[in-house]
Amino acid sequence: MIAPAIAVFALFCIDTLLNWAGNLFNKQKLADNSKPLLMPLLALTAVLLLLPTDCPRTVIMTMVVALAFHTAGDILLISDRQIHFLLGAACFMVGHIFYLTLFAPAFANVGAVFFIVMAVVIVAFGTVLFLGLKKEGLAMALGVPVYAAVLLTVAFAGAAGVTGGYTTVNALCVLIGGILFVTSDGLLALSNFAVKFPGYKFWVMFTYVIAEVFLALGVVLPYLKK
Repeated sequence: MIAPAIAVFALFCIDTLLNWAGNLFNKQKLADNSKPLLMPLLALTAVLLLLPTDCPRTVIMTMVVALAFHTAGDILLISDRQIHFLLGAACFMVGHIFYLTLFAPAFANVGAVFFIVMAVVIVAFGTVLFLGLKKEGLAMALGVPVYAAVLLTVAFAGAAGVTGGYTTVNALCVLIGGILFVTSDGLLALSNFAVKFPGYKFWVMFTYVIAEVFLALGVVLPYLKK
């Protein structure tokens, strides 16, 4: 199914370029209309690549569900309303949890020091977010740090795989994807709660889409190499 996967991935690339162009040139309708198709096209590409392999169907379904929740998050975040922001973040968090079920085995290969560093980073991030978002209300001040903790755990799963020698190449993809996701969400939070810098929508979506591609590669690559 390589040819169909390439065709769908080409559609994904076209849709991505349309979305980036819409955000870069302030064509909001183009950006909004192209956004909901991004993750379904990426998911379909991954499925078409994985189906001919020995990849367990549970892995494929887990990835599809993760990207389905991310699609819901994309749609909700088109709105500027706070309730939609919180619901969108919740959808992304659930999607990250599904991804974690695939990436969590990497944690078996690291020691106590790794977990201590991970805990310190997560608590530090959470504390800064909580203090910075208190003025936005309790739901935001508590919800965003919880979401950030889950996302950082995804990134640390990639780091665990790299440092522990667990499927290093795809673990590196997970690490890069996690870092880019943190970057994208950081830019989104900065623009929503601090200052809307020039071109912020483009940079949020640029880092976000590439992050999603790297996370998908983290799932797909081990089975393509066999």
